[in-house]
Amino acid sequence: MLVAFIIFFVVFVVLAVLTFMGKTASFVTGGKKDAEGNPIYDEKSLSKFLGVIMSLLAVSALFGFLGYIIKGATWLIIVAPVMFIAVLLFALVFVNTGNRFVLKAKGKRFKK
Repeated sequence: MLVAFIIFFVVFVVLAVLTFMGKTASFVTGGKKDAEGNPIYDEKSLSKFLGVIMSLLAVSALFGFLGYIIKGATWLIIVAPVMFIAVLLFALVFVNTGNRFVLKAKGKRFKK
């Protein structure tokens, strides 16, 4: 279990760094464009949001790792999966409600 927390931590830290740098933006949005060739999604804000989510997932893996290392901090072993699931649920609800990352027809969509 300790090795799993270390692997999850490293993977999510690498993904968070790549996402903050904007390297995964076209992978996340799929490069979708409307009929006129303008992007549909705001890749910069979506990348920033997903970078924060990946960082929080890395922190939850770190909590699990520390729970196994520190004697008397077994509550961290419980906090880690609870935080992981809570962050994932928040991200799913936040992204799928309100069209927060869709560029508007007027204004922001046509600016680059």
